[in-house]
Amino acid sequence: SDTVAINKIDQVIFIKLDSSAFFEQDKYVMRPSGKDTISFVGDGIKAYENMINLVAICGHTATILDNSNSGGSDWMLSGERAAVTAVFFEDEKNIDPQKMLLLGYGKNLPIATNDTEEGRMANRRVEIVIVGKESDISFNPYSDLSSLYELIGNETSDTSTPDTNSAQENANPDIQVNVSPYD
Repeated sequence: SDTVAINKIDQVIFIKLDSSAFFEQDKYVMRPSGKDTISFVGDGIKAYENMINLVAICGHTATILDNSNSGGSDWMLSGERAAVTAVFFEDEKNIDPQKMLLLGYGKNLPIATNDTEEGRMANRRVEIVIVGKESDISFNPYSDLSSLYELIGNETSDTSTPDTNSAQENANPDIQVNVSPYD
């Protein structure tokens, strides 16, 4: 399989990175040999950053029928691979982190069968979806969350400690505020 595949549709660029070229199997530490390619992709994103609305970094894993030896979660592994890629873009290429959205899909969006090693290798991948400002896709991962904060009674998406009394007064009565699922 190819190490990198690139497709462009209108104002959206899809980049598929074969995880085996960038990460050890069942690990999220980036291989030194993969950093040149990630660096090249990061240089391209940085060069056109002012034209980019969103960089979605999507991690994927494969289904293994006997996964008793791995000891990890496919959700976590896919998310960690996406996060490692984003950290590289932020730290090494100075790409605005507010343009990035990280997604870990685990084994849930396969592009090939998991019945063969070749299929599982295809399913282990990191995809980077770059959405241009001129695209019809207008999702902003930060500002679009503000409606969720408004739903629970917070006027802004400020992550500092809210005034719990005012939040409870403005909140939807069906939503419990300051309740832990672990209580």
